[in-house]
Amino acid sequence: MRLGPGYVVQGGRGQFPGPVENQGLIWANLAGQPISVSNFSNSGTLRVSNGSTLSLAGQWVNTGVLDVQNGSLQLAGFYSTSGLGTLQLGSGSSVSLGGYLDNTGSTLTLNGPPGSWTANAANIRGGTLAVPAGTLLNFVQNASTLENVNVVGDMVLSSTSGVLNVRGALAMNGSLSVAGPGSRLHFPLANSVLTSGTVYFDPALGGPARQLTTGYSLVIEPAAWVHGGNAEIQTGNLQTIVNRGRISADVPGEVITIYTTRFQNEGILETANGGILNFFPVPLGGGGGVVLTNDGVFDPGAGAISLAGYSQSLSGTLIARLDGVSSYTRLNVAGTLELDGTLRVLLSGEFQPWPGLSFRIIDASGALASGAFTSLSLPSLGQGYSWDTSALTSGGVITVVPAPGAAFALGLGVVVVVPRRRRRRMEAHR
Repeated sequence: MRLGPGYVVQGGRGQFPGPVENQGLIWANLAGQPISVSNFSNSGTLRVSNGSTLSLAGQWVNTGVLDVQNGSLQLAGFYSTSGLGTLQLGSGSSVSLGGYLDNTGSTLTLNGPPGSWTANAANIRGGTLAVPAGTLLNFVQNASTLENVNVVGDMVLSSTSGVLNVRGALAMNGSLSVAGPGSRLHFPLANSVLTSGTVYFDPALGGPARQLTTGYSLVIEPAAWVHGGNAEIQTGNLQTIVNRGRISADVPGEVITIYTTRFQNEGILETANGGILNFFPVPLGGGGGVVLTNDGVFDPGAGAISLAGYSQSLSGTLIARLDGVSSYTRLNVAGTLELDGTLRVLLSGEFQPWPGLSFRIIDASGALASGAFTSLSLPSLGQGYSWDTSALTSGGVITVVPAPGAAFALGLGVVVVVPRRRRRRMEAHR
């Protein structure tokens, strides 16, 4: 079918199954009555207005104009950024990306009114998606896929149980909000990498946990930050999370649970603002727990963290927080414990411990332990009080005691360098 220059087809509830060559005007302009065009080439104008919908499918290329004015344009089928032609978006317009978009070597800029762009069952390959400030790319309903795509700007995964698949690396200069209850950012291939940008688990809508998942290992690079609450991060069985960036459980009272076999922390792994961090073996994986290697900063917050093993290198720092008599960091280690690097103890809020109080920061009475912290950073105490760390290596305990001399009554912070110890069984402190 060929429509020459000057020909106009308008109305609604129309289908052009193709092949179609349009040099004129095809115009969907009846509210609630869509027009669909498949397998076509357009050098004229395809227009939608008055609350109508124009759907494009099959294999198609546009060298003309796609004109959307107070209507909805649905892109599906097989198409490329170079074949999108001129796209004009007016007030009240929306565009839904679907089908297979080849963006290789190209930049697709999502101009238009705020909230005008969605992705529904879209498969986008390569290149850059540019999302201007004030505009979001909203992934809705059916699963979409980004394959080696660089995203400049902000995205949101808003649908309940929605899925965004990432094949290869995901590089963002902006953020992805995983907001829909039960929604999931999924890396289905080996060598999964979150290269840069922010992934925020937004718990505002409640419901099932948001997820970041892969069946393989996962690498979070230094320019990436994963944070929020009511969320799960999960790898395949016997796989590893390598964190070179930052993971923060930072929503008050909300939990980020990490399901993996091994966790290698080379960046920052932390709680903040009253968020909670938990570790569990992969469900149905048959593992005995999570082994954490810390070469960066590990700040688990006040409360108990249970691990199958904990190993800290010279470059690693463990932060222990003392919030109260019974609210403080306690690292429960069931297997091998290897210590080095720094222990930094912080007092939270207005809590001021007094002589006789003991804090078992590391509970590893059944673990095979070796090494010792080479540096201790301890908070200042009230005048006349000091820290006794004599049971730290053997029992994981620090105790507040009366200061032995006037020098300790100054209330200054203390940094202690501790010699290494040989392999030992950590003793129970009674």
